[in-house]
Amino acid sequence: MSGDRHARRVGLGFANVVRPGRVGVVAAAGTGAQEMMTLLDRWGIGVSCVVGVGGRDLSSAVGGRMALTVGGIEPRKGSETLVRAIALLRDGGLDPVLAVVGGHSFQDYRAYRERVFALLPELGLAAGRDIALLGTVADAEPPSWYAAADVFAFPSTKEGWGLAVLEAMSAELPVVASDLPVFREYLTPGRDALLVPVDSPAALAGALTSVLGDPQLAQRLRAAGRTVAASFTWAATAAGHKTIYAALSRGQTATRPA
Repeated sequence: MSGDRHARRVGLGFANVVRPGRVGVVAAAGTGAQEMMTLLDRWGIGVSCVVGVGGRDLSSAVGGRMALTVGGIEPRKGSETLVRAIALLRDGGLDPVLAVVGGHSFQDYRAYRERVFALLPELGLAAGRDIALLGTVADAEPPSWYAAADVFAFPSTKEGWGLAVLEAMSAELPVVASDLPVFREYLTPGRDALLVPVDSPAALAGALTSVLGDPQLAQRLRAAGRTVAASFTWAATAAGHKTIYAALSRGQTATRPA
């Protein structure tokens, strides 16, 4: 992935000013300027300045690819599995940065987060260099992160639906997710997304490597994902609900619309 392409992608959600050979980036509200600087540095984009919301100027001359996940660091999201997979990618010669969006939860996962971050040194990883914690971002920002990434990693141990998968697909981002029954309700493994066993860093790393190393595979997944996402329009969703409510009102057992 070239730095120029990333520069254009970042421009989707971040004000940028192109100068001769350099780019000035203003991090949008809710995004840490330090995290932005780290990512730009990894992408190989020449930056004249990175300005945070508070106006702090973080100059950097900035190589690599980005894997994105959504949901913060918590057990249900398979964060430890993902971190171990990123380490395996590095061992295999790939060097992606993992961007983690979100993290707000009504449950206390501090002990789990501390355990995951305690693993980083022995795995050869470092927060801020290999992992960028972006935290909770403004509602308008996730599309920019989906657009900037090369692959979406979603190794959850359980999900009620997994809306983030559909969001990634609508942004034409290739998806690698856990092989959960809920995903098989609307995804065909190998066609729409790569689905891997739960809690398997090796399988996850292998799937991520496939997407990052095979442009044709990545493009097929983008196209298939776009088709999946397009089937979940507001109109189709409303019609499906209407069918279910009508069946229930007649005392019938509702079935999931095809």
